[in-house]
Amino acid sequence: MGSGGVGSGELGVAKTSNVGKTTGGYRVTVTDHPPVEYVAKRSIQVKFDQAWLENEADVDRYLVAMREAFMAEIQQNKRISI
Repeated sequence: MGSGGVGSGELGVAKTSNVGKTTGGYRVTVTDHPPVEYVAKRSIQVKFDQAWLENEADVDRYLVAMREAFMAEIQQNKRISI
């Protein structure tokens, strides 16, 4: 169900239209979502100034850099396969 359809868990406000009549207190709404692209986590370049992690501070800095790289992909409507 990766198309962003009903039951996908994605919310959005876009053009809506009724599909059928109101039945049993429910109204079916259709929303348009841009297509979703999936990328592998290993294809995302994490900008980090070292080739290794030596201590807890390095790990913390690397995790911040990884989060920034992952969020940049997600903000472009991409999903990251882990």
